Amino acid sequence: MTAYLTDLTFQLLNGAMKLSEQRKLVLQRFFRAAQTNDGGFAGYYSKSDIYYTAFSLRGLFLLGALDDSELLQSVSIFLEHEEKQEMRPIDLVSFLFSSAIVHMAKNTEFSAEQKNKILTRWKKFQREDGGFAVSEYTEYSSTYTTFLAAVSFEILDAEEEKQKIPVTPILARQCSDGGFTELSLLQRSGTNPTAAAIALLKMLGCELPNQPATINFLLNRQTPQGGFQAHTLIPTPDLLSSFTAVVALRELNAQQQYHSELLRNFLNELQLQDGGYCGSLWARQSDTEYTFYGLALESLLSVPSF
Repeated sequence: MTAYLTDLTFQLLNGAMKLSEQRKLVLQRFFRAAQTNDGGFAGYYSKSDIYYTAFSLRGLFLLGALDDSELLQSVSIFLEHEEKQEMRPIDLVSFLFSSAIVHMAKNTEFSAEQKNKILTRWKKFQREDGGFAVSEYTEYSSTYTTFLAAVSFEILDAEEEKQKIPVTPILARQCSDGGFTELSLLQRSGTNPTAAAIALLKMLGCELPNQPATINFLLNRQTPQGGFQAHTLIPTPDLLSSFTAVVALRELNAQQQYHSELLRNFLNELQLQDGGYCGSLWARQSDTEYTFYGLALESLLSVPSF
């Protein structure tokens, strides 16, 4: 079975290759400008952060711009420092993405000791239902965090650990509208947990129940502005939800059913003068996270099928 992350990365790379050289150069400069003196990358603020470092490196990877040995060495030093810190699940997966990209660029690998330590770290976030919570202090498992755990296990080539994740708690979160909730105690489905559930079920080799309803749920999240809304209580679209909805719809072979030109127009409106992207029409500040999602969505819209 093809790894979900490998498949998605291939599609993003394929699309990014179709961007103009000028566009790629502008994006490269944006990501590189976010690097700080300690080797990490910053987001809204000047201090480096493992979260934004991961998005910057993922962006540079898609753009084929990781052939700078000085950059890789400085990032490696930053990652050595971060590995010793306490990490939440989002930090763990950010660390893994960053480290995997650096290993790929330097033609090295995770050591067996590193893998075991990271797998052990994940265990403290696992809950009784087999899913994973957003922090060690959170009682309930999260659909999105469980998806992140599965992604982490794919990065570490820990297939046995990934297959231990039970599908029943995730399936129980599907609502009558076809969407999925983030937590078991919630009753309103959302775009991002639905996309996470679709990806997670694929990674675990499970068929998606009531697929037509799920497709309709996602299609109905596209707004007249062209982007997708996070859920029905938020009327305005955002870049993250638009990216995850498109990935999910393409995963369900429904990529021809959303309005791609409207989405292109929305994406263009989110691009700022510095070359980066902001997250929504009302939050007009770019950062490396949303610029990665903008680049990724640009790339997906450049390829005809998933």
